[in-house]
Amino acid sequence: MIEFIRKLFRDRKGNVLAIAAACMPLVVGAAGLATDTIQWTLWKRQLQRAADSAAFAGVYDRASASGATTNTPTAVCNDLAVNLHTSMNLKATSPCTGTRGSYSTISYPANTAFVSNQVAVELKVQYALPFSSIFMSAAPIIVANATAGTVTFGGSPCALALSSSGTAIDNSGNATVNAPTCIFYSDSAASNSAAAGGSSLVTAKAIAGVGGIANSNNWVVGSYLPYSPSLPDPLAPPATTAVTPDPAAMNCVAAALDDNTNFSALPAGTNCFSAINLNPNRTINVPNNFGPIYVNGGNVDLKAAAALLA
Repeated sequence: MIEFIRKLFRDRKGNVLAIAAACMPLVVGAAGLATDTIQWTLWKRQLQRAADSAAFAGVYDRASASGATTNTPTAVCNDLAVNLHTSMNLKATSPCTGTRGSYSTISYPANTAFVSNQVAVELKVQYALPFSSIFMSAAPIIVANATAGTVTFGGSPCALALSSSGTAIDNSGNATVNAPTCIFYSDSAASNSAAAGGSSLVTAKAIAGVGGIANSNNWVVGSYLPYSPSLPDPLAPPATTAVTPDPAAMNCVAAALDDNTNFSALPAGTNCFSAINLNPNRTINVPNNFGPIYVNGGNVDLKAAAALLA
């Protein structure tokens, strides 16, 4: 027996099998941990999406109720009932109850100088997974928080970048701007609508943008105001108002208005023609107070050196 054990000890056959058997716990452990981590990540994403949507729903309710929170929990809970896609009960005490128990915590942060009607939603889930529960006395708590509010631009900006895309405000290099009472505003809807980098230093009351704004040590501002409403171009010409003819005031004829038109022979009140045609070096003398001339579906063709006089 002792001799057999000595031979077995000296025998090098099957080393790979022995090494594989020794490593198997590591392989199984890595696969189990990866599986549980993927599940935790999925829950986190599902919770965050639901929390974001619920916070938006709460803000819409508060905005429509002039800031009141009477019906906000109902709006939040109704949204969670539609957009919460986790498959287990959530860990929290809240006004929302349903088939998966009570869930969500709702709070109302105080208004700031630029943000009002705020609603904060917190969601939690705690559920033991097969592999990690072997080594953990309690399953980790997955938490998602979302805060939303209505944002105003807080007054007229002293610097407005009108580009609707890209990084409309970009401070870089060693640029230094000192405007502590000024609001810098970017009309860009890009995820990075305003940026400051390098060794630049921008001091302002606020930095606002229609899109996102990344925090930076180069900004010395009282407030970041991403996702603000778009501002109109202050230098744009005023919009023209289209004139819509009153059908009751139009008395159309099938003929075109040209230099042969005999206004005195037209039916009373006629001011609508099938087209207007005027050849070169010709003149149409329109009687005074003839009123607006309408063209019913045709073209207006005034050639060079022609005149339409009233």
